Formats: sequence, structure tokens, C-alpha cells
Amino acid sequence: MGKYIQIYFFFLLIKIFLATPDFGIFDVEIVLENTNLEGLFISDKSEDKICPNWIPSLFLPLLYVSKNVDTKNAILITEYSKKKLFYPVFFSNKTITVNTYQNINFLNEKFQSKIMKEIYQQVSNCYFGLSHGVNNFESLKEEDVTLNYLKENNFINKKIFSFDIWNLNNNKTTFYLGDSHENFNSNTGIIGTCESYSKDSPWGCPFKKMLFNNINIPLEDNGGLYKIYFSSETHNFIFPNSFKEIFKNYTNSLCYCTSDNYLSCPDFFKVSKYVPIQLTEEKDNFVITGQVDSIFRFNTLEKDKKDYARIQFDDINCIILPLIVFKEFHVQFDAESNLIKFYTKDSNILKVKEIKKEESSSLTIFLVILAILILLGLCLAIFLFIKNKRKTEVNINKFSKFEDEEDYQNIKGKKIF
Repeated sequence: MGKYIQIYFFFLLIKIFLATPDFGIFDVEIVLENTNLEGLFISDKSEDKICPNWIPSLFLPLLYVSKNVDTKNAILITEYSKKKLFYPVFFSNKTITVNTYQNINFLNEKFQSKIMKEIYQQVSNCYFGLSHGVNNFESLKEEDVTLNYLKENNFINKKIFSFDIWNLNNNKTTFYLGDSHENFNSNTGIIGTCESYSKDSPWGCPFKKMLFNNINIPLEDNGGLYKIYFSSETHNFIFPNSFKEIFKNYTNSLCYCTSDNYLSCPDFFKVSKYVPIQLTEEKDNFVITGQVDSIFRFNTLEKDKKDYARIQFDDINCIILPLIVFKEFHVQFDAESNLIKFYTKDSNILKVKEIKKEESSSLTIFLVILAILILLGLCLAIFLFIKNKRKTEVNINKFSKFEDEEDYQNIKGKKIF
């Protein structure tokens, strides 16, 4: 028995030491011919699916569907609940009215969560809420947030998800849910990391300036930085209306706002269908270069808008940054540590503040040696424990046998009168 126990612990230690991330993997299709938000979705192949496709949403905290979605098999838990929602992609700081349901299976029946369904029509799609907080939803509890619900009910290992590099040849990317991807735990690439805003806010990074087609534009207002939130629901940058004049002034009128509130830059897209945009993190921890596409790049139908950049203006006081800007990066959102990470192997598009290599390598070597010593010590302790236990059992058996023989000799030596 002791031999089998040793073998069991040996393989258990190997499994722990070589553990791989545990996440769900889903294809994300990108319909880039459209200019609206139907450009990114995950197909649901569940038998009892309520939606054929789910659009990942970095703003919404729960699954969110329109009033036309059939939820007859779901359990109603809250009726006519009013929620104040900050959702600048469609509507900002408006009070919406929804019913809340539970026991909704989604994404190939791998997961289950609560859901909100509109009473009055506001949107026409189904959204997979991935916000890490309640995001101004009145009366919504933290445990109801989809990421929290999935982890507490053991559907995922960690409150982490990521979008891989976008393959524009087949208009697809990959979505990972439930753990940190190995890219972010390796030394084979470059990783830029920023701390997201508080959990009561949507996902976002503080950037202090941007270089738009080699034109330097500050991202501050009255001495403070604009809040910059990421969006997976739209392919367009959304700037406050005040940036209409900012773009015009900084580009010397090379760019201007159109009648439908888009930015038009006639000379910018003559050579390429996109222009570079470089963003500098607030504390200069990294500088990242993305792409601002011309609408004409993925939509050849609207030839009259070939000079339009995917930049529009709205009555908001923040900046919305679409994930399509970072199509050349693997982007991870970590609600465990409240961090957003960007991974690439291309040093031309991500420059990270250098740290002292000596300190970094020394610390790494120390941690590796410490881990090996702990592992060896643990194996030795288990081996000695099992060995001593078996030795004790052998001694006890010998002693018992000796006592039995001694008693027998004593009894044999006695005479019976």
C-alpha cells in the first residue's frame, strides 16, 4: 500500500508543478464589412439557446438581451427593476427598465448565469456582460455580476478573459475565458500592463497623450486626464464633442468633423487604409501603437466615406477606445488583480519601461531555486513520513510476534496439577 501512496503523491506533485491554464476557448467572428457593432460575436451552439450570437461587452455586468428574446424557460427573479446604466456606446446615464432572470445556459451550455431583459426596446442584440463591477446598476449586487457568478459557481477558475490577435484574413479571433493565457506567463514576448479604473467603472487604462498619424494630441481636460474605456461592442473611437476642434486645430485643418459626426481626414488614407495611433500610459510604463482604420478599409460599399476615420464624436465626457485598435495584440482583462495586459512579440508596436535586468534576473533565479527547494523538501518530507510509518509498522509487527512467542513459551513451561 505504501508503494502505491508514494506513486500517487509523485504524480500529484508533477500535476501541480506542470499545471496548465484552465479556460474556455471560443471563436470570435468579425463581420468587418459593417460599420456598426455587429462586427464581433461568439456563436452559441446550445440546444436551448436564447440567442444565436453573443456580443462580448466590456461595459455590461450581466448577460443583457432585448425585449424580443424568448426567456420562457428562464426563472424570473426580479420584475420591472429600474437600473441606471452608463453605456456610452449606445446611451449614457439613462435609466432602463429590465426583468432579471436566472438559470440561463449559454455559450454551448458550458456556462450558466443571470440575465437582464429589456422591458422597453433599447438594443436589438444579445450581450455577454464582462464588466468587473456593477457599473452604476442600481440595486445590483456584486455577486450577481457575471464574472463573479461564474467563478463562485465553479464555471471558471479565475475572473480573467482575453482576446487573441485578430486574423484579418478570415475575420476571426479567439476568446479565452476563465484563466490567464500562457502568453502572459512566459518570457517569449513583450507585455504592457496598466491598472484599470475602480471596479465601479468599466474597463479602461489611463493614457496621457496620443500620437495620431505623427500629430501629438494631449488627452487631458482642465488639468486632468480623460477617462479612457475599452469597448468590444463597436469598432469606432468615440471622443467628446470638444475634440472636434482639437483635431481640427492640431492637424491644421487636415481633419474635420463631418455632418454625421465622423472625423474625415482626406490626405491620411491615400497610402494606407489605416493610420498609426500611439498611446502613452499615464506613468510612462509603456507606449503602445495601434491602428485607426478608415471606414473604407472594411466596407467598400460606402465609397463616399473613404476619407472617414473610425472616429466619431458624442456628448460624453470620456473616450471610448475600441479593441479593433489593438488588433495586433493579445489583450487580457484580469478582474482578479484589476489589470489589463497587452502581449506582442513586435518591439516596434509596444515599448515597455526597462527595469534593471540584474535585479530582475536575480529575482527570477532566486524564485526558481526557492520553488525547486520547496518542491524537493516537500517530496523528501512525504518520502520520510511514508518510510518511517512503514518502519514503525514493521517494528510493531515484530514486537507483537515476539510477545506472542514469549507468552507461548511461558504457558508451555507451566505444569498443570
